[in-house]
Amino acid sequence: MGLKAELDIEAANMVTTTATRLKATRLTWDRVDLTEGTITLDRSMAKTRQRRIVKWPENAIAWLLKKCWWIPWGDDLYQFENIRTRLKERIRARVIRWLGHIVTYIPGEHALAREWYATGAAFHECLCYASNTVALRPPRPKAGSTLVIQVDNSAYARNNHMNAMDRIQRSRQGQTTRIR
Repeated sequence: MGLKAELDIEAANMVTTTATRLKATRLTWDRVDLTEGTITLDRSMAKTRQRRIVKWPENAIAWLLKKCWWIPWGDDLYQFENIRTRLKERIRARVIRWLGHIVTYIPGEHALAREWYATGAAFHECLCYASNTVALRPPRPKAGSTLVIQVDNSAYARNNHMNAMDRIQRSRQGQTTRIR
């Protein structure tokens, strides 16, 4: 008798789950309009005779952005506003303000994002470049070898690339140095 009761419960669960199961349809980004805050569903997705345009609430966007991680790269933080970029910068400011996480090697970039965009995003440090790691045993230079120094490309003037090249040149007087 106990066995029969268990079988009936399983059968009831199976009927309940199949009756409430929904057909899932993949939503692609071409149906999402971030500027308007809408999702367009065609007839087959909406299960109606006509397409539906669904507007999501502002707090849904904020909820989603709290789960996003941003890795600022290049001039992401150092774009200066002019007439052509003013609208783009306003949109960026609204998005960056709601981000939940900023990943960067430089704590100062996180501080700038917090100051300029009034974001409460958490700071996560990462090693963006292999040069940020430390070799346990630095390689020993071979006699007569050429030292090769590579300076990264950046649009930001405070990186002082020319100053770095001048200092390298002065410190290596009389030695062969190739700068790329």
